[in-house]
Amino acid sequence: MIQTAILAVLLPAVIAGVLVLILSRRGERGPGLGVALGLALGVAAGQVALVGWPGLLPVDATYRVFHLALAGAVVGVCEALWKEKAPLLWALRAVLAALVLGLLLRSVMEHTWEGNEDDFWLSGLFVAVLVFAVLLGQLARTTQGIGPPLLLVLLISAGSAALVLAHSAFLGQLAGALAAALGAVGVVALIRPSIRLAPGGVPVVTAVFSALVLCGYFFATLPASSAVLLGLAPGAAVLGGAGPLSKRPAWQVLVLRVVLLLIVAGVAVYLAYTANAPSADEYDYSCLLSLIVPARA
Repeated sequence: MIQTAILAVLLPAVIAGVLVLILSRRGERGPGLGVALGLALGVAAGQVALVGWPGLLPVDATYRVFHLALAGAVVGVCEALWKEKAPLLWALRAVLAALVLGLLLRSVMEHTWEGNEDDFWLSGLFVAVLVFAVLLGQLARTTQGIGPPLLLVLLISAGSAALVLAHSAFLGQLAGALAAALGAVGVVALIRPSIRLAPGGVPVVTAVFSALVLCGYFFATLPASSAVLLGLAPGAAVLGGAGPLSKRPAWQVLVLRVVLLLIVAGVAVYLAYTANAPSADEYDYSCLLSLIVPARA
């Protein structure tokens, strides 16, 4: 079990690092292609290491993160190749957001929501995914060097902790795979400063992290407050370099962005902990019961 978890972290890092390093030598669009393919294939490999090949359309919605990572790669590749075609790219981002919701929440739509609830939820979540993509894109474009990978590694690591606290080790491990892949991108960016998360990487991170947070809320016990704060944390980091603050030295802006992001993401983790921590009475009762009632074979 421990070896599988380690492999699910090392494999995404190696795949992302190698692809970014190789493709970054292939002209102006190479870095974007490398980041998009490296992140997506890294996350996909991490999921395969954890649970095996998911199949064409797995019954368990959480296993469809594999497919959404690859869909994010398609949009990321298009961004890298056609970065000047803004209307087409926005259409692709909208399609990706709709795909995230459609693949993950079909069972919820069929068995949980009634009447106009489908329209209400889907409209709100669709806007939320697009807003998250905009915040990630703004953060990637306005932070230089290793800043964007560092900030996203911190955000997704916090998301991983919140998902584990929400009783989903699998979702937490997938978030860890994404964080490892982003960490590898950051390491390569130290060697090749031309590497950026935008264009290319933002659609993959949007699709995968949005999917993990949505699965944590609908299929685990992640509280809505934690989900919202994780989605808004990139916005807090963007504010750290907005307006007059943008004139400060780059390292000061990065430090401020890290602090603001960690505050928001840290509150999200704390709320996930308080929402899922057993009370003292529950803990004592469970211990007493385990002593009185013999375990079944």
